[in-house]
Amino acid sequence: MADTGRPAWVNNELFPFESRFIAIDGHTVHYVDEGSGPTLLLLHGGPLGRLLVRQFNLFVNAMVPAGHRLRKPTADEMAHYRTALATHNRRDASSVLPRRITASRAFLAGVEAGLPGLASLPTLIVWGDADFAFRAKERQRWEQIFADHHTVIIEGAGHFVQSDAPDRFAAAIRDWRFTPGGRRTPPARGDVRRKTQRES
Repeated sequence: MADTGRPAWVNNELFPFESRFIAIDGHTVHYVDEGSGPTLLLLHGGPLGRLLVRQFNLFVNAMVPAGHRLRKPTADEMAHYRTALATHNRRDASSVLPRRITASRAFLAGVEAGLPGLASLPTLIVWGDADFAFRAKERQRWEQIFADHHTVIIEGAGHFVQSDAPDRFAAAIRDWRFTPGGRRTPPARGDVRRKTQRES
């Protein structure tokens, strides 16, 4: 495990979790390991072009606001994003990621070839139906791959659905596998449910 320490700019009120780090293939990866119960792994990709990201901090100044449709990020939240990516060097990983993805076709083909080994796992898909980047056809592809899925479509939520509708996002996770008493519930095969703002 890599011991890099928590960056000083992290706002403990906005991010009240223990920072953990692991070295993978010579790269340090930050992760959070909180709570109890089955492991839930959350992964996400990257933003737009290198010049726009590095020079103008486009990810924070344009993508973060555009990815919120139900609520506007607070001034403190935006300041936290900007501090995290305050310098060109800090923005470098985000700026090179899109090109690295397109240059990694062979690697990604290998990942896709391994999906049948995961396809039988119970899967929760939480989807904002106002996402500017991913539409119904992308969601349907995941639903086809993971037959044992439960989909929660959060109406009106944008690309950053976990931040745009945090209460409904958390409720979707809680409702998926556990009853209020904490008992394990059977997975719903191919189940799709729409969650509206009135339900939050």
